[in-house]
Amino acid sequence: MTEEEKQGEVIEYFDDRFYKMVVSEQTIYLPSSTTILNIVSKPWLATWRGDIGNELANFKSRKAMLKGSLIHDAIHQLWEGAELTAGSFEQDEWVQIVRFKQWHGSLKPALAGNPEMTVYSLEQGYAGTLDFAIRIKAGKYNIGLAKEVELEEGIYIGDLKTGTVGDDKNYFRQLASYDYAYTALTEEQPVGAFILHTQAKSKSGFKMVLRNREEINADFESFIHAKELWISENPAFNPKIMDLPVKISLYDKKEAI
Repeated sequence: MTEEEKQGEVIEYFDDRFYKMVVSEQTIYLPSSTTILNIVSKPWLATWRGDIGNELANFKSRKAMLKGSLIHDAIHQLWEGAELTAGSFEQDEWVQIVRFKQWHGSLKPALAGNPEMTVYSLEQGYAGTLDFAIRIKAGKYNIGLAKEVELEEGIYIGDLKTGTVGDDKNYFRQLASYDYAYTALTEEQPVGAFILHTQAKSKSGFKMVLRNREEINADFESFIHAKELWISENPAFNPKIMDLPVKISLYDKKEAI
């Protein structure tokens, strides 16, 4: 695979998320894993919206997305060696950032790729942003459970979750899609995958939910089924391209107000 084929640009329009790829001078758009998995019914989400109403649900969702983006960005900075200060964040944001630091101190992982790494599969036709791929030494670790857990040495891919929603199966399907793409791009297969919750109800406040190789493979099969269904519902998919002006005004400059 050439360096040109390895370059991806994220294209976001409203609720659709696509990655723009240039392959052999041809532009193609790949749907993200999360966009594909939106085809899967989420009864718990419908119940939540029904309980509190769409307007409040939309407000809470936007607020949670903004907080999640801020925490993800802060953790990206930490991976790159930055020093953060509490005064730059709201208290609930800082709590989760500190918990990430505690998780990192427990495992002492080494990065196995750039944080917020773009991964994709031209063969399967999707892309995504992997929060982090890490290399862990064999040993027993505190991963937020009652007892330490034995982890084998190797690469693990992880996805950070800052909300309070439980272990949605789509989280694991998304991770499995990243695993497949990461392996194809790096020619190194992770030994495991995990969701890192930084708002867990555990004593430490963080919790890793692990998936082994067999589980990852099963999750990927489920992802492929979802992708086939999504494509059948979106046969001519492309991002919504809108031509918007750079500047606007209600009045002509020569016109007196």
